[in-house]
Amino acid sequence: MVKGGGGGGGRSSGGSAFAAGAGKVGQVRLTYSTGGPPAGLSVNFGTSFTDQFGTTIPEGISYTDPADALTYSMQVRHVQSYPSQTINTTGFTNVTGTTIAIGARHYRARAVVIFGENASASAPQFQWACPATTGDSSITNKYFKNVAAGTTAMRNNVFTTSVTAITTGAGLTMTGQGQTLESEIDFTASASGNLILQAATGIAADTFTINSVTIYLMPVTN
Repeated sequence: MVKGGGGGGGRSSGGSAFAAGAGKVGQVRLTYSTGGPPAGLSVNFGTSFTDQFGTTIPEGISYTDPADALTYSMQVRHVQSYPSQTINTTGFTNVTGTTIAIGARHYRARAVVIFGENASASAPQFQWACPATTGDSSITNKYFKNVAAGTTAMRNNVFTTSVTAITTGAGLTMTGQGQTLESEIDFTASASGNLILQAATGIAADTFTINSVTIYLMPVTN
């Protein structure tokens, strides 16, 4: 390790790699001499790159596990909301506390929504509002009824055109009890904007109340 001169001293008699008296500070480069980077945490605020040993360093925060030598992304945004919000409109409305600013890139998101039914008819509906997407956008949804019989329903939709709303489809018909929605989406936003979870009901008089929402948002880098 070599340190540069710190100020106005003269040149040493043996010669220096740095210009004397220029007030310059040499830079230290830390590296590993063989093999590759050790297992552990990697923080890269730029785009992914390949180092001098041919190892790809991914963008963002990642962890290389010593047991399997695989690199795992640690980038997850966690959003939690307890809106106690009654949905009483057939048009989609924003769910309180679920607006997330995103950029023009590839994302994956997962939401868990717990809500109580205030009616015994119609069905709840949810959708993800987002900037226009490019390429394929996929969505997987599971609606669960909170009953002893464990009645469940699942809907899968794949969108192959640009969209600005990725819908979950209607949930189970309400029976005055409760439901849980698990929704996962994979999409590429074509521009910056907001990702928002929205809700509606099939008939305005058949309402339901959203008790809690948990969203996990992850950037996809490969």
